[in-house]
Amino acid sequence: MIISTLCLAMALSSIPVDEAPVGARGWGLTVFQGTRPDTFGVEVIGTLRGSVVGESRVLVRLTGELAESTGVAAGMSGSPVYVGDRLLGALASTFANVTEPVGMVTPIAAMLRPDSTWTVPPGGLPLPMTGSSLGFETDALRTLSTGLPADISFTGGSRGDAPAGLEPGHVAAAVLVDGDWSLSILGTVTWRSGDQVAAFGHQLFGFGPVELPLASGSVIATVANRALPFKMTNAGSVVGSVTYDGPNGVLGYVGRMAPTLPLTIAPPRPNAPALNLRLAIHPLLTPLLLRVCVQNCGGLWGGAGVTATSARMTVRFADGSSRDVERAASGSGAFSQLSEELARLIDGVLNCPLGRVAPESVSISFSAPPDHGVYYLESVAVNGGRGFADEERSVTVRFLRREGGPVVRTVHMALPPGTAERRLLLQAGDAASVAQWERERAALSYMPNSVEHYLDVLFSIRRPDRFYLRILTDDRGWSRRGGEVTRLPPSMTRILGRSPQRGLHDLTTVSVVSTAEITLDGPVYGSAIIDLAAPKEGLVP
Repeated sequence: MIISTLCLAMALSSIPVDEAPVGARGWGLTVFQGTRPDTFGVEVIGTLRGSVVGESRVLVRLTGELAESTGVAAGMSGSPVYVGDRLLGALASTFANVTEPVGMVTPIAAMLRPDSTWTVPPGGLPLPMTGSSLGFETDALRTLSTGLPADISFTGGSRGDAPAGLEPGHVAAAVLVDGDWSLSILGTVTWRSGDQVAAFGHQLFGFGPVELPLASGSVIATVANRALPFKMTNAGSVVGSVTYDGPNGVLGYVGRMAPTLPLTIAPPRPNAPALNLRLAIHPLLTPLLLRVCVQNCGGLWGGAGVTATSARMTVRFADGSSRDVERAASGSGAFSQLSEELARLIDGVLNCPLGRVAPESVSISFSAPPDHGVYYLESVAVNGGRGFADEERSVTVRFLRREGGPVVRTVHMALPPGTAERRLLLQAGDAASVAQWERERAALSYMPNSVEHYLDVLFSIRRPDRFYLRILTDDRGWSRRGGEVTRLPPSMTRILGRSPQRGLHDLTTVSVVSTAEITLDGPVYGSAIIDLAAPKEGLVP
């Protein structure tokens, strides 16, 4: 029988747990197929008393042809359960390996009290949440399901027709990714009063106050499964926002829209259309969503033939500023590696310890180096040019590739007057090695003292397709926010050494007197440190 839930929601009141005796019969609402709720029967088995703040759950048995044929299915979380004409609460949990459709109901009074500290008692398992995952590969979804505290089961599907509003029994979708790809967690609306709604009957992630897009949805079919019955679902249009995610369910508003983070991803192939996505914003959730999206690009644009991939990410902020970073990876897990590194940066932005940072948009572009464009350092040789005491050094670097012959590059590094007779070191290395050396050389310069400086440090990542060479002396210098004054007078060294300041200035352990770069057409790996007082030919790191 199809019920007009709008009329019922306006007329029904709630019933306390103690007024639902054993044997009491009632009914529930959920969507088994399409968008309109069907009814199922309910029989109260008993009440399971909680041990925290006196919370309880009501154990019920579902009856009726639809419920008995499918069982308590993922996606029924939040299905309103009524005794007589009064709302008892939300069907929210079940038990492992049960042979009959038995579940537990979260009382509506607990759902509407967001400060509750009730937790699931032993033996009760929250209903696994079902979701829509249009465009996402299995490996990417596995990353999401193992990276979040919630037990999420994605069933696939696509965006489909759904009711514009949300009423008790309707499908409710917490939207994580929207746009060209769609990723949502779906359950059922339990209660509505005006623009306020309650759903699910248990937590999504347990984040507390949140702002997540809330959408309607539809059910393709409810599938009976011995291990886990589930609804195959589609998310619909965004109609509001989830504002609280607590142990007894989620609360939200219809008509109040949550902000999202626009994400554009450009493919490595020319003339291919870019992906336009919108991510839910939360300090813990957004980095993981970005990681899943980038990793998913491996299934779309990667494949066994991809040996190396580079990514450039630009993050734009409300004040008009932006930060860029380039990363590269090689091998069959290139996209997975890039996804972790880029997600780590977004995590750093959203969890800035010095103040709130709100990015306005993120764009990522991929490029594929030519075949075999991954380089590995084999050797470094240093020559003195016209004479080893002269103010110049000639450095020859030899790289190996996966296939093909070696690549040899020579650079000339000028020295300041009077430097050649001093003890010199040559540092030669890839982006990661140079970054590590820099932090060891002037640690305080990398300890931010403002949000702007924090972002500078966070994004100060050198290019993966560059090989960096630096000649150092053992003099102490002065570093300030990446700038450097070398060979300071002893008096200045003493003054600055008395009070080095975090993020403002730091005395370096050594001074850089000459730099050079070698640009390659793919990522490069390897490093060496060479004492220039040693033999100058054929040095192997």
